[in-house]
Amino acid sequence: MVVPITKKWESTRARIQVVQHDKVIQLIAFLNDFHHGKCMNFVLKGTDVYENFTRSGKFCIKLCDAKFALPKTGDDPMSSFICLDMPDFPSENDDISIGFDSEADRANLHAALPGSSREASRMSSLRR
Repeated sequence: MVVPITKKWESTRARIQVVQHDKVIQLIAFLNDFHHGKCMNFVLKGTDVYENFTRSGKFCIKLCDAKFALPKTGDDPMSSFICLDMPDFPSENDDISIGFDSEADRANLHAALPGSSREASRMSSLRR
């Protein structure tokens, strides 16, 4: 899972779950080797947009312009816990990329996500 805040923050081992309670769907990430926090969750909406792409042999999905709260730091006693009833206020918004070893795993996550999906743009950006 990649959370790019100012510079790219990366966790190589994350457990991802998509949970639904009533009509609220949330993505939960437990981050084993992430020194910025241990876990995070945020609400997914039907208006969210996802992009499928492949990079370095990994099958990835990008949550475009995701709204989320940063994980709690290790000195916070609640850093290992999340609240499903009242998620933290989403103070950040950026793209989040999640990579999988197989296309089937990416498809399983995609099937659980609300919103629309698109293939990544092949056109490179033009900067002057």
